[in-house]
Amino acid sequence: MLSTIRDSGIAQLDRLRRRVVSFFGGSTVGVRAIVIGRDRNVLLVRHRYQDGWQTPGGGVKPCESPIAALKRELREETGLEAIGTPELLHVFVHSYRGVTDFPIFYLVKSFEGTATIMDPREIAELQWVPLETVPNVAAPKTAAFFSEYLSGAGYREQW
Repeated sequence: MLSTIRDSGIAQLDRLRRRVVSFFGGSTVGVRAIVIGRDRNVLLVRHRYQDGWQTPGGGVKPCESPIAALKRELREETGLEAIGTPELLHVFVHSYRGVTDFPIFYLVKSFEGTATIMDPREIAELQWVPLETVPNVAAPKTAAFFSEYLSGAGYREQW
C-alpha cells in the first residue's frame, strides 16, 4: 500500500519537478500552517504521498507570496480560511533530492470554517490533536518542530 502511495501521480510529478529544479540549480519554498484552535488543539493532516502526520501546507507558486500560498494551501487541503495575517514562526533550510528547500512555518490562530478533507487524492486523513501531544504523534521532523515550539528555546536551522 505504501509503495502505491509513493508511486502515485502526485509523487511522480514531485520527483520530476525536483529533478528539473535541481538541474537548473534552483530552490523551492514551502509553507506550513500551525493551526491552533481555541481549545489548544492542533490540526494535523496525513498526505497520501508522505509518511506520518504533518501540518497542512505545500509549495509556493511562482509570483505568489508565502502568506498567499499558506492561505491557499490551508483552504485547498482543509477548507479552513485563515483570517488576517498569520504569524511567522520560523524559516528552515532543507536539502532534498538535490534541491535546496526553504520551509516557512506560520502560526494560524484565527480562522473560519470546519476542517474537512477537500481533496481525498491528496489528504488521507485529518485530525485535531492536543498541542502538548503533537510531538508524540507527528512525523519525526514535525514532532521535533513542536518540541522546539513548546520549549520556547528557539528553533534549529536545518529542517
